[in-house]
Amino acid sequence: MREYEKKNTRKNGTLLPVYAGLFAALVYVASAFVNIRMPNGGCINLGDGFVLLSGLFLGPIYGTAAAAVGSLLCDLLAGYTMYAPGTAVIKGTMVLLLLLLLKAQKPLLRKYRAVAIGIAAAVCEVFMILGYLFYELVVLKLGAGAVTGVLGNITQGVGGIVTVLAVSTTLLPAISKSGLFAPYVDRRFARTTGAEKH
Repeated sequence: MREYEKKNTRKNGTLLPVYAGLFAALVYVASAFVNIRMPNGGCINLGDGFVLLSGLFLGPIYGTAAAAVGSLLCDLLAGYTMYAPGTAVIKGTMVLLLLLLLKAQKPLLRKYRAVAIGIAAAVCEVFMILGYLFYELVVLKLGAGAVTGVLGNITQGVGGIVTVLAVSTTLLPAISKSGLFAPYVDRRFARTTGAEKH
């Protein structure tokens, strides 16, 4: 068992930078090409789902980097440079918040993974909505325009929750069982999959 863990750790260390680049690209694509732009400059997209998935797969360091970089590139390349700094901070923080919430829900995560992830994702999306509202009101000073963006962000948040639940309940177990790569949520909370002995 110890030898397996050592090999798995080495394998993860090699693959993490590669997967971080992959997830940054996935966040960018999901944000840039599957979206509806709002009048105030914001948008409804599926990027949030991949932002949260980057945390589940890669953990706090690489997951945060992938989420922040992919989301930042989306705003920069789409010409919404005024949103880019806020987006990078909000999306990166969402990953850290997700992992902290999962750690706090460890007993629930062990028995009902989808429920724990769903609760954590919902809280992260509320943070996203409030984060953009604050950024638009205080930093960008959009006034009433910031309030009009809340509905779009709520829709985006719901899409993020659905996306992360759909992918995490299918892809995470498959990848973990394959032995090719151990997602962070399985490495950090190994007992949820029975991979770690009591």
